[in-house]
Amino acid sequence: MNSIAKTLFEADNARALTSREVASTFVPTKSFWRLLSAKNHIVFGARGSGKTALARMLSHENLSLFDNDSAKDIINKKSLIGIYVPMRMEWVGGLNNKPWQTAEMREDFFSWRLNISTCLAFLTTVTSCIRAYLPEGRPRAEMERSIAAALGEGWLHDQSLSDLSQLEAKIRRIEYGRQQELARLRVSDLNGDGMRPSDIGAEFAVELFAPIRYGVWVVNSHMNFPETTRWILCLDEAEFLQEDHHKLLNSALRSYSEHLYFKITTMPYEHHTLETTTGAPLHEGHDFEYIYMDHDPAADVDSRNTKNEYMEFALNIFTRRALSEGWDINEFNLDKLLGQSLLLDASHSEDWTQNSPLRQMLHQHCDIATITRAERYCSEIENATTDEIRKEISADFMNTIGRKLRGALLLKTAKSERQGAKKLDVYSGTSMLIRCADGNPRRLVRLFNQMILAAKWKEDGKANSIIPTYQTDIFQKFSSSTLERVRAEKDIGPELYTFLNEIGQSLHYMMHGQKIATDLIGTISLSENEFERNATLIKRAIGLGLIYAHFNDANRDYLPMGACTCRLSYVLSPHFLLLPRRGRANSLGTLARTKSVKKVIKNIRKLDQHTQPRLNFGD
Repeated sequence: MNSIAKTLFEADNARALTSREVASTFVPTKSFWRLLSAKNHIVFGARGSGKTALARMLSHENLSLFDNDSAKDIINKKSLIGIYVPMRMEWVGGLNNKPWQTAEMREDFFSWRLNISTCLAFLTTVTSCIRAYLPEGRPRAEMERSIAAALGEGWLHDQSLSDLSQLEAKIRRIEYGRQQELARLRVSDLNGDGMRPSDIGAEFAVELFAPIRYGVWVVNSHMNFPETTRWILCLDEAEFLQEDHHKLLNSALRSYSEHLYFKITTMPYEHHTLETTTGAPLHEGHDFEYIYMDHDPAADVDSRNTKNEYMEFALNIFTRRALSEGWDINEFNLDKLLGQSLLLDASHSEDWTQNSPLRQMLHQHCDIATITRAERYCSEIENATTDEIRKEISADFMNTIGRKLRGALLLKTAKSERQGAKKLDVYSGTSMLIRCADGNPRRLVRLFNQMILAAKWKEDGKANSIIPTYQTDIFQKFSSSTLERVRAEKDIGPELYTFLNEIGQSLHYMMHGQKIATDLIGTISLSENEFERNATLIKRAIGLGLIYAHFNDANRDYLPMGACTCRLSYVLSPHFLLLPRRGRANSLGTLARTKSVKKVIKNIRKLDQHTQPRLNFGD
């Protein structure tokens, strides 16, 4: 059993999974079902939010493996045929290393390379369609031969190709040959030899996406797909592209593409422009729609209903991976491994009576106004004339005071009573793991894996539960390492680390450095000026999933560009000893003036004056 933990639970990126593994572990979301439509979409998602898994699942190859009635209906009716194209860093980065003489030549090569990539991905989809819609044996072989010949003639002026693998091999040889030629041209340019490029791969040096449109026409006609069939081209990780490349993609979204629609994934704020190469910009709502995957994903976890939508999503991620490994979920599940959360899972029979631990904590850690309110409730409960009245007042007390304060009081007490090398045990339980992952699938899988590796396995293949102290240690190390990795972010790492650390230390002081009330400070309100002053830092933090903005249904697909309310990612709560809960908002300027961060502010002022962007919490 222990060896199982080194497979699917260690693969936290969909790129590392096979098609069958992606399909068997995928948990569909509202964003996924919205994308299964004949519309152009640009999808935003923070790092680790599942963009690649979502884009891969849109492909016909993966969707046809998905055990879901709606997905099966789409496949059987041939209503949507998806093609997945990863914009991998290794080839996108190579666009900047070539001996270009003009911007036009650079754009031409980008179009050429993307045409090659989409055609290769298209062949994978065609193979999947042939397997899905034709019986084995001669029918499949004849259809493949017919399509390969038609594509070979149209793309390469070659009618001799008898199957799709031969066509793929020839295209890959063309792609590699062009790369070799460019390398020779670069050396020639350095040596002054004046070599001229050949016409290798000229067949794909046409309008962007023209080859794949031709391929769609070939397959539609050969396989007699219905008029209602729509093709979707999924371009993943467009954040690696430059603004000029986005203009080319925008032009494709703006133009009429017959039965071909585009789904483009990128990180927040990394769709660089709405401009096109034609001078007519994209119009959101007409040419395309945005889908933002991260609209405060853990919001529902703050609900009193523990069986909320996000909780089920997170548990399904664990369950699907565990079942794919052959585990018995009845014998091994998160509740048995981690137990309940001391801070988050309130008991219905909590004792708030006189001299009870919670009542004593309330007097020790709360302000006078809160203590007075609580004592008034307790007096009314004690003097209630009937059980019905007593229950009604008790329920009101729990809703307005007890439920809001319980976790904070336990956390403050644990910190205040910790001495020497004594370790905390308050960050534990299934609810805590799910809350601290913020709805980010990669964080969920990594935390699952950390806990599974920490379990003590028995000879019968079962695992003992993990003690709260050990869980807390795992949470705090995971939290601290998440923040520490920010230092390595390109161009902005040290300053972004300081920005997040200062906010966290401010919230820490408001929790542990003063008396508290029921309206705990847990979120940050940003004015227009505060957002503008710190825009680069805030945007990068949102892109990394370390700050989440709050949304309502009306603006859920729009990235904040000015005044907004947001919160630190809950994954940072164990590091700063915070309660992972929204709470009341406080302004960024007020946070900057808290007692706990005066020293940090002084250090910030010593930073190099020429470092950009400057950190600016306000006056």
